[in-house]
Amino acid sequence: EAKFEDHDALITRNARHVMYEWYRKKDKGKWRQLRTLFQQQDKDKNGKVTPRSFEKVLGRVKLKLSKDDLKNLTLCLDLDDDGAVYYEIFVDMVMNEPEKPGDELGAVHKRVTAQLREQRYSGREAGRDIANAFRRQDPDESGKVTNIQFKRACVDRLGLTISPMDMSSICERFDLDGRGTFVDYESFAKWATAGADIDLVERKVGAGLRVIKTVGRSYRRAFEKREEAKISGIITNTNFEDAVNALGLAVSEGEVRALSSKYQDRLDRINWKDVVAACKHAAKSMKRGGLGGSGLNGDYDGDDVDPNDVTALARRLREGIRDWADQHPGELPGLFYRLDLDGNGELSTQEFHRLLKKMDIDVTQELEEALMDCFDTDGSRGIDQEEFLDFVWKWTPTPELGGIGVMMRQRLSRHDVQDMRDTFTKLDAKRRIGGGHQKDF
Repeated sequence: EAKFEDHDALITRNARHVMYEWYRKKDKGKWRQLRTLFQQQDKDKNGKVTPRSFEKVLGRVKLKLSKDDLKNLTLCLDLDDDGAVYYEIFVDMVMNEPEKPGDELGAVHKRVTAQLREQRYSGREAGRDIANAFRRQDPDESGKVTNIQFKRACVDRLGLTISPMDMSSICERFDLDGRGTFVDYESFAKWATAGADIDLVERKVGAGLRVIKTVGRSYRRAFEKREEAKISGIITNTNFEDAVNALGLAVSEGEVRALSSKYQDRLDRINWKDVVAACKHAAKSMKRGGLGGSGLNGDYDGDDVDPNDVTALARRLREGIRDWADQHPGELPGLFYRLDLDGNGELSTQEFHRLLKKMDIDVTQELEEALMDCFDTDGSRGIDQEEFLDFVWKWTPTPELGGIGVMMRQRLSRHDVQDMRDTFTKLDAKRRIGGGHQKDF
């Protein structure tokens, strides 16, 4: 088994530069066509295509890679080890410009992501939620806003505090046409949320380590030569990040930083063997259950939530909003619009988090999602104004209601819920013509 040296990266820096330059020079309409072309090849609608279909799409959009780069890229995107390629991960990769060694933007990224975590921007949808904060200023859907609009949205809509120097670095980095006027906020959103779904990062790293073994190499050398003297397995967080980046896996530098942050100790050291074991375990778990969970689909199942907690918190939240409404007569609809930062008519998870902060409710992300489900009666993963007002004024005061919802989510799959919704729709239609009966429920 050959040792893995830095120049043996599976996905080379040159390949990443080729992909990013292709993206940077593309008109947004043509760029978005990439995902559409993949979806057309995705016959099973599971987010995957065959290697042949993957290569076919790249040919259609004229994204040219060397034979070796294409082969290794395909292997790294085959996360389930079943011969199929997760094209959404590739779409994300294309938008990430490779960082240069010692790039100061890496430090800026750390500062920005730390603030976004405080604002609860996490999970697979975090990038979309952040991009939505800028879309109101982009009626043409160009994917760009002016520098002034970008800076204002970062402060007013995302709640970020960014120094002038850091802001200047960000605007320069995402000024894709080099004119100093516009910022590509879609690229910024991907960059800012790299690593927000840390479970998926672990799975991608684990799958990449499997590929390295498959091609007959060993990744251990990349870590061992960076270990601290006489301490097997211990490595500084910076050296850990250098080692993982050198392997050339399907992860960005920002995702590697997120992985490093999760496992480093108080002295900024990491036991790389523990991280490797965790990532391998994550990849095996994914092979059994697909991306699911907190991966690409990001569905909440409520397994870690106490039903009684949800009931009590939902009642407390409802009473808090009612108290606010009593103190501000006639302003409750206005509160909804102020919370709806992107103006799309629905409260996202991040916008709902702002509501909880306003009501002085500080809970885990799992409880936040369970509380949001108390509003979100149509299961759209967003809260429209009607749902918001119904929760406040019409919510049934039965003490067990919140707990019942959580317990059902713990026991029913996503497909079970859809089947149940379809059944209730049929029963409701039956009731309307006089045929429904309580025993049907």
